[in-house]
Amino acid sequence: MKTLMLSLLLLLGACTASAADLTGKWTGTIEVKENGESRTVPVLLILKQEGAKLTGSGGSSEDDQHPISKGSVEGDKVTIEAQADDDTFYLELKIDGDQMTGDVRKGDSPPMKISVKRT
Repeated sequence: MKTLMLSLLLLLGACTASAADLTGKWTGTIEVKENGESRTVPVLLILKQEGAKLTGSGGSSEDDQHPISKGSVEGDKVTIEAQADDDTFYLELKIDGDQMTGDVRKGDSPPMKISVKRT
């Protein structure tokens, strides 16, 4: 019984230690497809994580940041909703160490690929 309890405590400790804190700056690119043409645009996320809640901002640079209205972290999944002027952006990301990849949508538009790394 002691061995089982010790094993459970070690497992819980390992899970807590491996939980990622996403607080910080993340830079990368979004693959934009418009009018049959593809281009890459820069993206900068400035995140603050408190438990499962994610706040901060996102945009193309330090000077072009828009607040995150909803953000959450569940396991290795991140969801973010941000308002930029009259547009709402929805991000669905997967955490892989110091990198996150996934999709971003502007309103009801088709998803675009996004990839960011911690800086």
